[in-house]
Amino acid sequence: MKKLSILLLSMALLLTACAPSQPAQTDAAPSQTVTAAASTSAPPTSQATQAPTETQAPASIPDPMDGLAEAVTISLVYEGTVYGPYIRLKPDTNLQGCLDSLQGTEIEAPDLSDVTYWYELTWQGENWTVYPTEPVVTRRGEGENAVYYSTEGYGRVYRIVFSNLEYKSQFRIGAVGDTPEAALEDYAANGYPALLARLNPLSTSACRDYELLGYQVTYSEEGYLEGSFTFSGEVDEEFFPFSLEYLDLGMGEQEGKNVFTGTLALERHEDGYWYPIPIHEREALGRDYSSNDPASMDLTAPEAVQAAQVLDGVPAELEADQALSAEDPQLALVNIAGLFRRCVLAAPLAGQPDFDFGVFCTPEALTRYGMRSLIHRYVDIPASWIDGNLSDPISFDVFLIQGDQAIVSRNDITIYFLRGADGVWRVDDVTLPWILS
Repeated sequence: MKKLSILLLSMALLLTACAPSQPAQTDAAPSQTVTAAASTSAPPTSQATQAPTETQAPASIPDPMDGLAEAVTISLVYEGTVYGPYIRLKPDTNLQGCLDSLQGTEIEAPDLSDVTYWYELTWQGENWTVYPTEPVVTRRGEGENAVYYSTEGYGRVYRIVFSNLEYKSQFRIGAVGDTPEAALEDYAANGYPALLARLNPLSTSACRDYELLGYQVTYSEEGYLEGSFTFSGEVDEEFFPFSLEYLDLGMGEQEGKNVFTGTLALERHEDGYWYPIPIHEREALGRDYSSNDPASMDLTAPEAVQAAQVLDGVPAELEADQALSAEDPQLALVNIAGLFRRCVLAAPLAGQPDFDFGVFCTPEALTRYGMRSLIHRYVDIPASWIDGNLSDPISFDVFLIQGDQAIVSRNDITIYFLRGADGVWRVDDVTLPWILS
């Protein structure tokens, strides 16, 4: 029997089976009946509980509005069912490449009667339909005013872009169990396959005929576990986040299927559910990131002065952003996430490693591996090596707002927000915090 390939689940295990509401698509060309994909509600989560101003902001602090005018809405229509819409406030590199290719070579209206799926985009006030044929056909506008274009080589890119966006726009699923073994079994038997069932059939993360083969807890402590589970299923050649380059097919009863072993960590929250987090966060707490002697830091240096101004301005900025959230929650969350990031970087630069991040967080967040790893990685050390990051443009994106929960992300760091009964949005958890800079 061939040896099972052991591969990491990584970001796949951070997400849940809960999808946002998905309204029906009205522009359904070619002529098909279009329905909305099913939506479910998230499992209960813990609710947030409540817990010298600068005179002139440094000129280099970025404008929170920068880039938000580039917002893109994208849906997938597959065999009459709509998946989405999802929104990117600011396109990443792959999506921007797709947008740049929309207006290719103008062509006559082609015959698209055999197309089974397509993408609907809204960007810069215009509606586009993308048919991933070869070459790709794009349509701007509708009816008699529609204009068609042809572009080479982007069909696969659209699939990857949409799959990744759909994948990030999910809340984590919570497993149940009175013991670590029971929690891991519930996640492996029910949680992860439930997530797979919510993805569109063309997703690069789709896995058909999921079958759990086994699971094992490798480490546990109060409210935390690490473990692995092995499963089989049928996947496409571009299955993500796994690589099939060195994958052996199963034998015996699993013959013809792909077999995977994924590792993960689960952390128990106050609502009783165990939520998946990156397995490296516990490990990160044991690393020594020190780079300089704190006594050698020059707190009169320009970057140190700027960092102190950032910290001094937090109360006023937070108050303004929380007020804004009633009118524009997406912009407010981007602003709060950006300010949170600048404070993580500013605290050590300003010589204030004891800065109170409780102004951003729920009390529970400060006890979890995500925030503890973040503070250990960035705040509890002299960090002159991160000079200049305070002036980076804010590139956080809001992937989902559903009720009193929200997901905000930058690169691979994910911030989970909760809105309390007082209407205030607070950071409730952070994953992959070492990707912050």
